[in-house]
Amino acid sequence: MSVAASTADATTVIDFNSQTSNNVASLTIGLVTFTAEGGGTLFTTDFGPTPNGTTGLVARGGSGFVPTRATIAGGTSSVSVDIGDYDSDDDSLFLRLFDSSNVLLATATAFIPASFTGLVTLSASAPGTTYAVFGGVGLGGESNVYGDNFTFGSAGVPEPTTWALMIAGFGLVGATLRRRSHLTA
Repeated sequence: MSVAASTADATTVIDFNSQTSNNVASLTIGLVTFTAEGGGTLFTTDFGPTPNGTTGLVARGGSGFVPTRATIAGGTSSVSVDIGDYDSDDDSLFLRLFDSSNVLLATATAFIPASFTGLVTLSASAPGTTYAVFGGVGLGGESNVYGDNFTFGSAGVPEPTTWALMIAGFGLVGATLRRRSHLTA
């Protein structure tokens, strides 16, 4: 597993390359806990590599493959994930963002035909996101797709130059207001 963070935009990317978790109820990496939506287990190596040759995440429920839920500690404002599979069936891919009250905030979708082999990046943004659900609807209605490169972020802490510009802007607004009050008095 690799977790990379960028301080300027507060973006974190989670790949599953060094994970060997199989048949586990949950997998926590950094601030994110992955689970099988509706219950079930997670796999990173039992189903082999993703079509891109990397290690991905697959969720399996009681009767078949299910979407993956990613709960982000502290929340986020944006999520993206690579989703896909091998050329075995058509898949309608999805990424859905929810708040803590289970309200759907944003959705991203894509369709991959049976002839497609690879991963597609889905991205969505919504302030107040506490968890994301991703997967696909394919053969038999199952979510038989891989997930990889789960990325989340927020506006983050402004850089020093941004702070300087904001302070200068507030100073100009204050000076303008003082000048106007002196002119009208």
